[in-house]
Amino acid sequence: MIAATGKIVWANVTATLIRDSQGKPIYNLGMIENITDRKTSEAALQASEAQLRKQADQLQQAYEQLQHTQIQLVHSEKMSSLGKKTELK
Repeated sequence: MIAATGKIVWANVTATLIRDSQGKPIYNLGMIENITDRKTSEAALQASEAQLRKQADQLQQAYEQLQHTQIQLVHSEKMSSLGKKTELK
């Protein structure tokens, strides 16, 4: 929708047909609500959620790498206690 200022805005349009007692249409009742702020907020929320999902995935990958390194370190320490040399991969 185009506002009086010429700016394009999001709108929620509601319309109802009003009838007389015989069921004949007598007039339309309508309302237009500017929902641009809501749509802008929804877009910002979606972007924020996507960023948080990306960070959660990165955190999971870092945690898995840490576990792998920890297992290698424990293995290396066990081998060292037996007098064998190992290299971490």
